[in-house]
Amino acid sequence: MKVSTLICALAMLASGSASGLGGAAAPETAGPVRGAALDVPAKHIVVAPDKGKLLILLDLFPFAEQLRGKSGKEAADIATATAAKYADLYSAKKEHASLAETTVMIVYVKNMDEYNRPNYGGMVRHGTLTFKRDASKQMKMIESKLDFKANP
Repeated sequence: MKVSTLICALAMLASGSASGLGGAAAPETAGPVRGAALDVPAKHIVVAPDKGKLLILLDLFPFAEQLRGKSGKEAADIATATAAKYADLYSAKKEHASLAETTVMIVYVKNMDEYNRPNYGGMVRHGTLTFKRDASKQMKMIESKLDFKANP
């Protein structure tokens, strides 16, 4: 898949037009994120700026077995904590400093193509989490459309 195609797919997911996922908006004063964040290898992360916001795709499939052993709420808390960790990490980079909003897509990319690259066409989408930098430069979750099932 070409990078430009992937960026378009990320933009569609962020807008909700391709995900079909519902969810309630998190309040502006969302509290601290619960759960222990995962350390996702760089090859399972795609980051792209788009229309004034930062889009991050996190492939949590390498952690599928670990997450299957958790309750749905525990797995969702871990996915949320991981999204918050990477939203904060990438939005703090100099090249993304001007982008106040970050949308993180939680996915499972189960298959690789013939060149051993992720096959995004067959990925399982678990939802999106949106974070915004507040006046104190801290990232706060402003929306959660996460429908995380550890065993899709």
